[in-house]
Amino acid sequence: MEDGDAAAGLGGADTGLVGAAGATGAAHGGAGGAATSDGGSSAPSFGGMSAAGMAPALDAPGGGSGWTSAGGPSGGGSAVVGAGGAIAIKAPRGCRSTSQSADAATCNYVYDCGGQTHFDDCRLDSGGAWSCDCGTFSSNTRYFEIEGVDALDACGTIARVCESGDLSVSPTKTCRTLERTNDGSSCSAHDTCGNAVDFDLPEGVVVRAIDHYRASCKPTTTVYVTDTPFRCSCQGAEAGGYGALTSAPSVDDVCDPFIQFCREDQDAAYTDRVCGYGPAYGLVEQACPGDPKCQGCSIAQECALAAPLGNGVSIIDEQNATTHSIDCVPKQGALHCVCDSMDAVYGDDTVPESVLDVCSASLTVCQP
Repeated sequence: MEDGDAAAGLGGADTGLVGAAGATGAAHGGAGGAATSDGGSSAPSFGGMSAAGMAPALDAPGGGSGWTSAGGPSGGGSAVVGAGGAIAIKAPRGCRSTSQSADAATCNYVYDCGGQTHFDDCRLDSGGAWSCDCGTFSSNTRYFEIEGVDALDACGTIARVCESGDLSVSPTKTCRTLERTNDGSSCSAHDTCGNAVDFDLPEGVVVRAIDHYRASCKPTTTVYVTDTPFRCSCQGAEAGGYGALTSAPSVDDVCDPFIQFCREDQDAAYTDRVCGYGPAYGLVEQACPGDPKCQGCSIAQECALAAPLGNGVSIIDEQNATTHSIDCVPKQGALHCVCDSMDAVYGDDTVPESVLDVCSASLTVCQP
């Protein structure tokens, strides 16, 4: 890729080790990718065989299916080799190829640099770009997207980008929508965001250093929210692990604004105030229990700050909520409604609906 002679160098000494098609196919198991965890020290599995136990590349030309000089698969198995049986991907400078596999939607590449095993894996995502990760078995995984290439060029280019260390990037941040799911009550979302790297690439090829963002929202219960309440969480570079109570018109509206908030390196702007109310319940004065003339009612009010996210969705600051009670008690032959004055009363479940309705009509007694 960065060196336009990748195709011409197939089979040459500078492309790395010579491997058999059967060996590379066994090492990667076809479309299987490396399973890694950030900072992990154990060798990942490639299609059922660990890297530590991977079959070495052979010194004899491989048989069976391979990768043609035109850059397309010659049919059959998943192992891919270049002309004369050489490994088709040109290794990064100072490294040598160990194994590779590719099909129409994936590629897996393992190479050795100074005695340390490196990997990179790419998958064609739903947006038409290659989503790639690379690293070693003892370092954090790095994530990239690449557009304008086929499978082997994706893995080869990302390997060289990954081995280039810290790269300068464009100031323009690009975010892409990868997945949305909705089962009618909960939803999830998966996006990527990143910046194009400054690297010597052919015209039409773009590589971005990216982070993955994932969000999910599930229905919950709360008195703060008059719309539908959801408990949402997101994972991502800027957000880390983040959870919030949200209010939304429906499950169809909540995940898009929430993951967009997750992608931004900003605090929630709590500019609104929302209040919710519990059900009305009956009261009776302690001095005359059981007497209808002493019966009243109460409703709990809970208020919190809210940060609008758009589309009718808000994040609720439940950590700084306030609680009040709207109390309506008999006074001079009528019910008198005030805020937070429930003294010397009992709960009474015999209070009729007509009295409870007085509380429901007096919500403005306690100002939000």
